[in-house]
Amino acid sequence: GPPVCRGAAAERGGEEGPVHGGREEEREERGDLGEHLRKRLAQARSAPLGSAAQRAQGGGRAAWGRGAEGGNHDLEERGEDCHGGNLLADGEHRVVCGRRERERAPSDLWGLHLLEHLAYTTTASRSSFRTVREIEAIGAHATASASREQMVYSIDGIRTNIPEMLEVVVDSALNSTFPSWEVADKLKSVEGELKQLEDNPQGLLLEAVNTTAYAGALANPLVCTPASLKQLNSTSCEEFVSENYRGARMVLAVSGAEHNEVLPIAEQLLAAVPEGPKSSVQSMYTGGEFQQNAPGDMTHMILAFEYNGGWKDLKGSVVMTVLQMLLGGGGSFSAGGPGKGMHSRLYTRVLNNYPWVANCTAFSNIYNDTGLVGVFSSCDGTRSGEMVGILCSELEAVANGKCTAEELERAKSAALASVWMNLESNAIVSEDIGRQVLTYGKHISASEFIEDVKSISVKDISGAVATLLKTPPTLVSIGDVSSMPRVEAVARHFA
Repeated sequence: GPPVCRGAAAERGGEEGPVHGGREEEREERGDLGEHLRKRLAQARSAPLGSAAQRAQGGGRAAWGRGAEGGNHDLEERGEDCHGGNLLADGEHRVVCGRRERERAPSDLWGLHLLEHLAYTTTASRSSFRTVREIEAIGAHATASASREQMVYSIDGIRTNIPEMLEVVVDSALNSTFPSWEVADKLKSVEGELKQLEDNPQGLLLEAVNTTAYAGALANPLVCTPASLKQLNSTSCEEFVSENYRGARMVLAVSGAEHNEVLPIAEQLLAAVPEGPKSSVQSMYTGGEFQQNAPGDMTHMILAFEYNGGWKDLKGSVVMTVLQMLLGGGGSFSAGGPGKGMHSRLYTRVLNNYPWVANCTAFSNIYNDTGLVGVFSSCDGTRSGEMVGILCSELEAVANGKCTAEELERAKSAALASVWMNLESNAIVSEDIGRQVLTYGKHISASEFIEDVKSISVKDISGAVATLLKTPPTLVSIGDVSSMPRVEAVARHFA
């Protein structure tokens, strides 16, 4: 599922720890924030470039306003003049800062969950209160989101405040100090999320399907466990940032500003970031089985297979996108309307024909060089074995080319509509640019993707699904699992 984005002003409004809780500092911080920002940015533009040794003396993070000579930060502008690299401006107004994180140990990924909550709090140059007040003063909206392969810090605002937004987002990402009281407070928030997740079978299964299907990096849990909360502290957060936030793994994507306007500021703010190594760790798909008993008479399950190629296989990833639209599905209590998928195969062939099925929805988790494609379902626990058989039959039917030309055209139209609607969102466009640069080293235009969608045939879809079904199945389930078949039985079905 999509990672949860949190607004700093909404979540952290005015919280303070022992050091920053005094009346005098609060009165000082309510001063002329606009003037304060202008002075800070003027200082950043005029500050001399420093050395790596100077940066190291600043506590192991990229000090605000410093730089390192000889930094390897390529720059790119999306527009008529392109200069290959990893700073992009594309005519929207959003800033995104991303990191590759997949190769981390399990405890580090748990820390990533915590870092998502700690974004836009206390830094080396700002208290948490001042961070929120400055974001409010420029009318911006700041968020952070974590996934298995990226960590994204982003901020939205009006174009005239691009310099201030750049400084705030870079400061938060690279210079956070993680005071112990803030870490303790955010750990309580994470603990509350875990309790809410217990009532979300789909969320639990989307986490379980990754840890079950893979060996290696992608098997690392993204969501904290109650036991792991005791291992997280300020030191673990500092070590994660120091080791992982390196130039070779980082992209600053800016939309809504001219390239020559952003370049001088970005050079000052990011030149001190050490280059570091690129990602090299691989994961191995193994398939497997996970079952967890839970109260109630329902069974919730995911049946998934490996899509070998991931986002780096451009043609294949487009086919997977259309396949998800083709299968579609949803909940049995959907109110209908555009985008509900009520004409998709899983809706017309499963939900409409089996009243004991509460949900049947196609899903995909695509990563850089691999992915999971399958179906999530909720049904009467006594008929879970029958449900697995139905899912297998539906996937086999598509693999045998039994989808009609009309169904495929509808799926392609739905995929194209989704692309065009996403292009209207500043948030999605800019984050997509950052993720594409991390994955491909460049930005791929929407027109190229659209042409690939239009070229897909029934043969492409059936061939892709047939390839999926040759991989070992992954079957995870929660609820009444007494009637669930074993994964070996599913494997024999497709043998």
